[in-house]
Amino acid sequence: MSNRNTGRDNHTLQPEHARAASLMAAGSKNAEIAGLLGVDESTICRWRDRDDMRREVLRRQTHMADGIRARLTNAADRAVSCIVAIMDDETIDAAVRLKAAETVLDRVLDSTRVLTGSLHLHQHQTTIAPEDAKQTIREIRSRETTT
Repeated sequence: MSNRNTGRDNHTLQPEHARAASLMAAGSKNAEIAGLLGVDESTICRWRDRDDMRREVLRRQTHMADGIRARLTNAADRAVSCIVAIMDDETIDAAVRLKAAETVLDRVLDSTRVLTGSLHLHQHQTTIAPEDAKQTIREIRSRETTT
């Protein structure tokens, strides 16, 4: 009887399974994982089919995505601080400070447009047909270019 989908908890994975899960989460191909672990490629295919492995791969992908999101948020905060420092530094050429201010305003306007368009579509998502959604997006973009 096969134990492929036994529902085992991820913390009971064998070390080679845990390593395979990390490689899978990172997007490695079966052949590459098999070569690194010294097993047959069909073994990796069987491991991918296991429920416990699927959960572990998903857990590791989520962890990686959370880490990337945190790094990007930190980088964005630092970037904004840098631009604000340039805007506030009167020893820097006025044209450079103006460009920094324009950059901030452009990003604020872009994000406002995206949010407004997203909210507009969300309000209609249960009743709007795909063709209507495309038309709504065209209308939003049209308004953006005329403002």
